[in-house]
Amino acid sequence: MGLSANGGRAMVDGVIHARALPMRALRRSLGMDFYYIMRSVLFEGLDRSQVEALFGCLKPELRHYSRGDVIYRAGDAITRMGMVLEGAVRVECANVWGENTLLVMVEPGKTFGEAYAAGAPTEPLLIDIVADKDSEILMFDVERFMSPCMMGCERHRKAQYNFTRLLALRNIELSRRTFVTAPRTIREKVQSYLSFQAARHGSSSFDITVNREQMAAYLGVDRSALSAELSRMKAEGLIDYHMRHFTIFENAKVDNR
Repeated sequence: MGLSANGGRAMVDGVIHARALPMRALRRSLGMDFYYIMRSVLFEGLDRSQVEALFGCLKPELRHYSRGDVIYRAGDAITRMGMVLEGAVRVECANVWGENTLLVMVEPGKTFGEAYAAGAPTEPLLIDIVADKDSEILMFDVERFMSPCMMGCERHRKAQYNFTRLLALRNIELSRRTFVTAPRTIREKVQSYLSFQAARHGSSSFDITVNREQMAAYLGVDRSALSAELSRMKAEGLIDYHMRHFTIFENAKVDNR
């Protein structure tokens, strides 16, 4: 396995791996980023002092990736999951013609790779995980989550429970995507997607986290066809939008031709 320097990073078999910070530097760097750490499902029910103490058991590594860096590539057998602290990460899959389908966009406070890391080494990745922006990622060895704590501390047991919940929520998220992409027409896919977003935000007016190209990839449709359908829906008074902000008009007459 070749290893070469790359501007403070390393390239292993064509994949760029950001250099990990030592624990001392990690503690110095996390001050502002605890905002997202404390709002993660992983650490629900724990206060900051408990999370900091837990990091002594989990020994996470803070890694920096530039936009476009491949964090994990399909075929990898991984043991670490990541939590986005800054930036964003795309989880996507590619067909043999090189066309990518966006599965999920991971925003700050959210995680990626946990299911595959828990299933390692028998379940290699079927997806690519790529930095969508310059990103700061906290990497956790999943085995440390799943293994019994030698100290028998309650905070570790709570984190293990939260990790199980996280896996369940990821399963629900994948089921939700199946629900959104199952309809036959582009309009029905858009309606399902926007209906979910409205329910998620608790409002008929909301912002989405993806651009049009990413939205098209998530729905599995052509970008031009998606833009044309959105324009028709806007002209018919079903929706209004500007860039990533959408409003659904719930009483408008729906035509799914």
